[in-house]
Amino acid sequence: EVNSNYFWGGTLCTAVATKTVKIAKTKIGLPAIGGSCFYSFILSCILFSGIQVYKEFLASSEILTVFGGFTNAVLFMLLLTFIGNIEESFRIKTSWIEVGVAMGLACLSASTIHRVCITTCFIFSCGILYEMNKISNA
Repeated sequence: EVNSNYFWGGTLCTAVATKTVKIAKTKIGLPAIGGSCFYSFILSCILFSGIQVYKEFLASSEILTVFGGFTNAVLFMLLLTFIGNIEESFRIKTSWIEVGVAMGLACLSASTIHRVCITTCFIFSCGILYEMNKISNA
């Protein structure tokens, strides 16, 4: 047993490091598959709705068109997270088909704004996919 001090809510607390603390750390760590799946689905619905509400505004200037492509790339990331978590709950590994589906849905959403949004969405999504692949292999 090892004693350690930590702050919680502004109060200095002392914890004893045992096997029960290790179990508690796994509960505090990354969200479970169900939570991550739920949050990514809700956020993708909210983001898609916002994109559709402001699509005339996003198409009004060049820089906003690029920003529209970026927001659709974020939609790609959320959709890929959602699809990957659904498949992980069934013990299926995510493959390139799911990446293509998420990319297609994000580019379809981008096509409702401006045709330049499709290109910028694809470019930003490739960058996000590269970073997600780097993180998952770490």
